[in-house]
Amino acid sequence: MEETLKKLAKETSTPKLAFIKQSCTKALEILESPEKLSSTPTHELRERCLEPIQQSLESRSKKLMAHALAGLHDLLNDERFQSSFETAEEQLLPVQVLNTVYITPNLPEEVQVEIMKLLLNMTFSISWCMNAKVICKVSQVYVDTYSGSSQNVRGSVKAAMTQMLKSFTEKLREVEETVVSMLC
Repeated sequence: MEETLKKLAKETSTPKLAFIKQSCTKALEILESPEKLSSTPTHELRERCLEPIQQSLESRSKKLMAHALAGLHDLLNDERFQSSFETAEEQLLPVQVLNTVYITPNLPEEVQVEIMKLLLNMTFSISWCMNAKVICKVSQVYVDTYSGSSQNVRGSVKAAMTQMLKSFTEKLREVEETVVSMLC
């Protein structure tokens, strides 16, 4: 994550993008300080790191969007950002990621497709992503993206949503079978 934030900060040297550089600096201050890192709740750490990623997606710069996508992958794969002890729904990792990528329907097609893949990977790889509220929020991003996209992106959205819903229904079926077997 640090490498991605440093790349973003380097690419935002113009005054017009100084706010992204400032967000990167704040996130890096936490990540590079063992004391700050250990005392910062996981949801706040994610929030700090997702802020420059969201700003980079909103910038419409292809280079910044590419770094932002790399940062999202970093965040999902880094154990420092994982926690199953969040108390509020808005503090859950999938919800924070979804809030970051809300702009997806307005992004270039290739970025939309990458975000669809990222969301699908997120729902498959993080076990507690498989709850109805998160699935509904991911589905909403898919639907919003589908409605404003070309045929190429629509195909990717359909495939991602179908895979996600299939996996979710399989998980529900497994839970149902477990409950039935416990009751019998």
